[in-house]
Amino acid sequence: MPLPTPERLAHHEAGHAVVQHWISEGRFRVTRVALDTDGLQVAGSSLIDQEVTLGLYQFGLVTLAGIAAENRYFEDHPAPEGERWGAVGDVEQWMAAAADLLQSKARVEMVTGNVLRRLADFFQQPGTWGVVSELAGLLLEQGAVEGESLQDVLQRRQRPS
Repeated sequence: MPLPTPERLAHHEAGHAVVQHWISEGRFRVTRVALDTDGLQVAGSSLIDQEVTLGLYQFGLVTLAGIAAENRYFEDHPAPEGERWGAVGDVEQWMAAAADLLQSKARVEMVTGNVLRRLADFFQQPGTWGVVSELAGLLLEQGAVEGESLQDVLQRRQRPS
């Protein structure tokens, strides 16, 4: 099975960063988003400026944002035949945290569905998706985006078009 494309992973990481910015409510800042492609594998990261404690729902939004961004990306760019579904670590992290707190498979499934629906709605907003796509493009060009250039892109979601 082929690895995820750099474009797909760039949208995944941009999705994490945009959602982190959205839920931060001024408590923290996204400081760096990076994409690493070495030809053998593709990896990425999104960092914030401090350690924070999130409620389960917010944790779910941040953790599953990459998957939801990939799903939105696939609406415009169908997955190549046999491409491996990514973000297994994100799903495992979310499922472990949700199971610990919710103590019921049915509750975990209900909350997971709610989180994914909210993220799908969020990424359908043209202003939001425009910011994700712009950030993904910068990641593909530069490998990492940080500092004021990152803040400028993230702030665009809140400005009227």
